[in-house]
Amino acid sequence: MNPEAISGIKKASKAAAQVREGLLRQISPGLSSSNLDCTAADLISLHNAGSAIKGFNGFKGNISICTNQLVTDSFDPQLILKEGDLVKIDISLTVSGWTGCCAAAIYLGNSPEIHRLVEVNRSAVLETCDNLSPGFPVNDIDSVLNLSKEEFHQLNVPCSGRLKNPGKQEAEYILNKEAARGKRLKAGDILTVEACFSLEEGHLQYSKNGTLFTDSLNTYHRETVLITGSGAEILTRN
Repeated sequence: MNPEAISGIKKASKAAAQVREGLLRQISPGLSSSNLDCTAADLISLHNAGSAIKGFNGFKGNISICTNQLVTDSFDPQLILKEGDLVKIDISLTVSGWTGCCAAAIYLGNSPEIHRLVEVNRSAVLETCDNLSPGFPVNDIDSVLNLSKEEFHQLNVPCSGRLKNPGKQEAEYILNKEAARGKRLKAGDILTVEACFSLEEGHLQYSKNGTLFTDSLNTYHRETVLITGSGAEILTRN
């Protein structure tokens, strides 16, 4: 990837991470998804950025806001968060045409097991990102995530990594198993690494409106990573 693309995605990724942290501090029982989305719009604007998903295929939110069995790609303006909800926010924004993405979960309940589920999901993605380097086989990202934490179930996200290309309009393309066969990471690659963990075994599915969901309570985390000459730099780490 050329220096302009790397610089642009770095800036957008940093903005996405700061928006994510600002929103996580706001989430609490009684908050409506509409109010949270308005806060997201204000935070995105502070970074001279725009939502990369609002309006796409009719999507109405500035960010994705999901609870419990829903994973990502959902916005219900009537949703009111309540005690015991497992909330997931997914942020994709653009700065000067370049895209930055990240996601995180927060649990609004008292179960130590579910709190640990959220932390295990987050740490598994971060540890996996930290272990990436030039020459790493793309299809092995799943294996590293699976081996990182065995106490919970990792549900198979349709893509555990999304490799960004230099184009401004199509900032990501999905790496499926066949497309990634034999592909190895190289210095200058930028990808997002994501994982969905659950207390129970299950299968991820897409609804008719494009929302990713499962029958079990789940948590979801995503980071954007730059492959450097010797390792990896997580662009969305605060």
